[in-house]
Amino acid sequence: MPGKLIFDARQVAKSVAEAKMVYSPEQRRPTLQQFIDGGAYGKDLKLNATIAHVVKASTGPELHLVKDDGVYLMANVWFPGTNH
Repeated sequence: MPGKLIFDARQVAKSVAEAKMVYSPEQRRPTLQQFIDGGAYGKDLKLNATIAHVVKASTGPELHLVKDDGVYLMANVWFPGTNH
């Protein structure tokens, strides 16, 4: 069903600012597709931690659309104290 996603411009600006902050590679969260494209998963579908670290280090600031009980626009960063 087609529809529109409408976000508050102030909250989007806040997410953009969060994404642009400097974070360690371990705090950046690439998408699954970025891990796959970067070769972090082998044919056995096991994650290669060394390559995953390289993918994280090469991931720049981004905003991701995330869906669970709703749809959220979020920076690609894990903050200390959050669940991974």
